[in-house]
Amino acid sequence: MKKNLICLAALAACASSFAQVTITGTMAYGYRAGTYLVTPAGVRFDNLAGGATRNNTNALLGKTTDSGGLGVDTSDINFNFSEDLGGGMALKGKLGLVGADRGGANVINGYTGNSAASVSGGDASMSLSSSVGTLTLLTALFPDYVSGSFGGTAAVGGVDMSNKVTLPRAERDGVMFNFAPINGFVPSVFQVEANALPGLAYPVAAGVPLGLGVGSSGAPTTINQRQTGVGVTYGNGKLVVNAQYVSADNRYDGQNTSVTDVQRLSGNYNFGVAKVGAALEIDNTMTGGKLQMANYVVAVPLGALKLSANYTTWDLNGMTAPVQVGAGPAVLKNGGKSGYGIAADYALSKNTHILANYANWEYVVGAGSHSSETNLLLSYSF
Repeated sequence: MKKNLICLAALAACASSFAQVTITGTMAYGYRAGTYLVTPAGVRFDNLAGGATRNNTNALLGKTTDSGGLGVDTSDINFNFSEDLGGGMALKGKLGLVGADRGGANVINGYTGNSAASVSGGDASMSLSSSVGTLTLLTALFPDYVSGSFGGTAAVGGVDMSNKVTLPRAERDGVMFNFAPINGFVPSVFQVEANALPGLAYPVAAGVPLGLGVGSSGAPTTINQRQTGVGVTYGNGKLVVNAQYVSADNRYDGQNTSVTDVQRLSGNYNFGVAKVGAALEIDNTMTGGKLQMANYVVAVPLGALKLSANYTTWDLNGMTAPVQVGAGPAVLKNGGKSGYGIAADYALSKNTHILANYANWEYVVGAGSHSSETNLLLSYSF
């Protein structure tokens, strides 16, 4: 009897704290062909390092370069961990690696297979959940809101317009708390440090480095703006809606790209025969300037095949002078630009897909020529 009690106690102790580690990843290989806007020196605008000088001359208008070839699009590995802490609490997280092939990872804009021939650190996060809500700590390469996962349109489909029509992705440290759902509504609060705001931001330099103990203080001329915000997400199965309000610190008087606040709204709806989504972001600056970015997407499932398309816009008004930004669009000036994408995803199995997409966009307002890119890929996720 005593031995049985000891065994039962041991089983209960194990059950109260159960840990698990899994490895996941994605490999995508194929062919890419593109036509890209170039500087007068022939360097691609959308592939320049953060902080590099952008030439604002009429000589670049209408100039493009063609490129194409085989290669790896994605080669990521993620180590995922989780643990049941007992008492209604649980921990989960992810430690990622990108560029796990000879092409390596391009640390400039986060795409694999373009420059540095080495494996680089990827997204990393830890989430602690309880009956009250979930606290998440993360270091990640954030997409822009209107075409990325935070905006609700990426779940529909289309082509990511980061660093095409909208601004490039940015590496940042952040913390977020999502409260437990209340009648389908999930309130949240968050703060994100380092690098640039997903919109306009000062300074022009590449920004504060990632890492422990940096990115939280400093003069406006030496540090980029942190974003502190509140949001709410509503979901009822077919409908998902997200709204956010963000306030930026380290504001800089008289600076065109110094942000005061940001408003965001997005959502998607599944009609069954089709799924549609839309996202909007408005950035307000210290000089009265306003940047408005929007993305509209539709997807149609046809058995194993999913077809999708999106249209993305950028409209900037109230800037007192053209501005050059290190890792952003080549020239920030008043005016509008747009782009579109079409995509096809054919599932050979749950994990194996054939992907094809085409994007066409105006990278600089008034450039005179559009850039375009076509991808045909074989993808496997594990």
